[in-house]
Amino acid sequence: MPRIRAYELSYKGRDSMAGSGLLLLLDDSRTKAAILTLDLINAPSEMTAVLREAIASAAGIPPENILVATSHNHSGPSWANNPAWAREVALKASAAAKKSASTPIGAAAAVI
Repeated sequence: MPRIRAYELSYKGRDSMAGSGLLLLLDDSRTKAAILTLDLINAPSEMTAVLREAIASAAGIPPENILVATSHNHSGPSWANNPAWAREVALKASAAAKKSASTPIGAAAAVI
């Protein structure tokens, strides 16, 4: 039976605006994959690489099976201009992936 887990990531954005993201982990016992969406204007390659590695390390998913997507939100923070925030998002993505990977089938998703 395929496992699907979703976790919400909340973070503070530019001008103290709250932002959000969603991490979806998929596992059919043969292939693991993840989709991370964030309320940001774009997904620069540096950000994508860092987030793929954080999720891959935490959940045992090959980085090439991880999609990072953004909503093109003009109110979201900039990855390159906010290193402390970028580290926070990477840590939250990693924690959500780790929690999801260890959640048994049928368990409720958690908000982090």
